[in-house]
Amino acid sequence: MNNLKNIHEEDYVGWSYDEGVEDTSYEAENDYNVDETWAPETTLYENQSSETETEDEITASNCADLTVYRTKRNPIREFYRNVLCNETFFHGYLPLQDAREILKHQPSGHFVVHITNECGFLNPVVLSVKHYAEVVHHAMNVGALGKCYTTYKAFDSISQIIAHHVASGEFIDDRINFRLITPADFCDWQIRTENVLTIKKDIGQGCFSNVSFGFHFDKGKFIEAALKCPKEIAEVDTVEMIYTEHRILQQLDCPYIIKPFGITVFAEIPMMVMKYANGGSLENYLKNHSTNIKRKIKFCLQIASAVQYLKRKDLIHRDIAARNCLVFKSSDKITAKLSDFNLCKEIYEEEKESPCISLRWSAPESLGECMWSFESDLWMFGVLMWELFTNALYPHDKNSFESTEDFWSYLMEGNTLEMLPEIPVAIQTIILRLNSINPAKRAELGPVGNELTTLFSEC
Repeated sequence: MNNLKNIHEEDYVGWSYDEGVEDTSYEAENDYNVDETWAPETTLYENQSSETETEDEITASNCADLTVYRTKRNPIREFYRNVLCNETFFHGYLPLQDAREILKHQPSGHFVVHITNECGFLNPVVLSVKHYAEVVHHAMNVGALGKCYTTYKAFDSISQIIAHHVASGEFIDDRINFRLITPADFCDWQIRTENVLTIKKDIGQGCFSNVSFGFHFDKGKFIEAALKCPKEIAEVDTVEMIYTEHRILQQLDCPYIIKPFGITVFAEIPMMVMKYANGGSLENYLKNHSTNIKRKIKFCLQIASAVQYLKRKDLIHRDIAARNCLVFKSSDKITAKLSDFNLCKEIYEEEKESPCISLRWSAPESLGECMWSFESDLWMFGVLMWELFTNALYPHDKNSFESTEDFWSYLMEGNTLEMLPEIPVAIQTIILRLNSINPAKRAELGPVGNELTTLFSEC
C-alpha cells in the first residue's frame, strides 16, 4: 500500500445542520419530475525576480513556524484590513487566484488591492494589476504602522501611494513597468460584512469549518442563510479552503448542487454564505423523519444527477455521504442537494499530499493507493444509497478497525455492506454493482439512473 495516510474513523466528520422541521404535508408523488432530474499568469512578489512563480523568500524559507501564521490571525493583516476597508480599490481578503479571475477580463491598468496569506506573514497586502494580457501580483512593502515604500520613495499610507501613481502615471516599480489607471469593480459574490447577520453559532461543524445560522441581506430582503466559517488549524490554510470550495461551486449550475451567495471578504475571518437548508442534512433527515421508499429513490436520483454532472465537468467530489447532502423543503416539493466540496478536485489535478478522507465511505483504491477517480465517487454513491435505505446507519457498524490498512484489508477480503431486509432487492443489486472491488466493473450512473427511474414509477 502506497502513500497511505493513517486515518482513523474519528479523523473526519462532515458538517451538518440541526434537525429540520417535520414535514407532514408533503406528498412524494406530486413534486418529482423524473425527466427534469435526468437532464443530465504572471506572479511577482517583493524580493523575487519575475522569472519565478514560487513564494517570496519569507514563506519559501524552511522556518516551519511561519506556516502556522498562514491560518491564524495576523495583526499586520488586520491593521490594513481596518485601515483600507472604505477604499474603493480595496477588495478585502482575496487569494491570488480570485484576484486573477476578477481582473482577467478587465482592460489593462485595472487593479485591486487585497490581503492574503500567500505572500508571507510580513507581506499581507498585495497589489494585483491587469497588465496587457497578464495579471501581475505585487506584494507591497508595508510597515507595521501604515507606511508604504517603493524602491526610491516612502509614503505615509497605501492610499497615498495608490493615489500618487494613479494621478502621475508613474510605474509602480522599476522592474515591472505597469501603470495604475482605475480600480476594478466588485463582483456580486464579494459580500459586505454588514449584509450578513449571525443568529445562532455552530449549528454544525466539521474538520475544517463551523456552520452558523443567520440572514443575508440581498436586493432589499433578508434571506435565511448558512454561514460556513473556517476553523483555526495550525499549518492548514482553512481560509484558502473556503475560497477554493467557493471557486468550484461558482462554476457549477446544477439544481442538485448547492450554490453559494458569496464570501464575506471584508470580515476578520471570511465566511462562505449559502442558502439555509431548512430540512437539515440528509443524514439527520433520515434519522428523524419517516421516509417512504419512493422519496428515498427520489433522493438517490437527485444526488446521482449531481454526481453525473460533476463527471461532465471533469470533477470528482471525494466525500459523497448523507452528512454532506442537504435537504431543502418548500410547500410543494423536497430536494436533496450535494454539498461540502472541500475535497473536490479536477480529475487530472495533482496533489502535494494525501487528503483527510472519510474511512468507511472510501473505495479500496483510494485507501490503498490514494487513487481518486470518477469510479471512486461511484463507490461512495453506493455507500450513500445504503445510508438512504437504512435510515443513515453507520457503514460496517458491526466492525471496528484500528487503521486504514485494516479496513482496506477487510474490503479486499470481499466483505461488503450488510444488506438488511428493509433494503429492496433491486436496490441491493445496484449497491453491490456500485461497490465492486474492481473500479472498471462498477455500474455506470446512466443505467443506474434508468433503473432507479423505473423503480420510482413502480412505487
